[in-house]
Amino acid sequence: MAMSQVGVLTCATVKCKAGYRCVIKRGKPRCLPPKRACNLACVKGKACIVKDGKPTCVDDYNPCAATTCPVGTDCTYEKGKAVCVQEPGYNPCAATTCLVGTSCAYQEGDEQGTCVSNCATVLCKPGLKCVIDKKGNPVCKKQGS
Repeated sequence: MAMSQVGVLTCATVKCKAGYRCVIKRGKPRCLPPKRACNLACVKGKACIVKDGKPTCVDDYNPCAATTCPVGTDCTYEKGKAVCVQEPGYNPCAATTCLVGTSCAYQEGDEQGTCVSNCATVLCKPGLKCVIDKKGNPVCKKQGS
């Protein structure tokens, strides 16, 4: 694997040797050998693939090079197509700014976080309601006060 000048390791910035394909595993690009090894030395700009059970040199094309994935996802080459896959451990709230009295929440697979009231998870006793104090904290107060 060779790193590009940019320094960001994705399948778009990693050049796998001829016949190998790039996939993202555990958030990092990996060059995997083909199911059947190619034993041809192809000229520059060509890649060795197994076609109809035989190694063949074809134009080297990485669809991830022309794909821009959303923040928190990496491009991987699957079944001839570029696919954006969420990075393991990505936190959509890291790029979300919420107002005082709200917090960021997200579900697995969300591309961005959603701001919700800090009272959303507070259950007050009967006769009390949740309100946000000046510091943005949830507080249970008598209704009507």
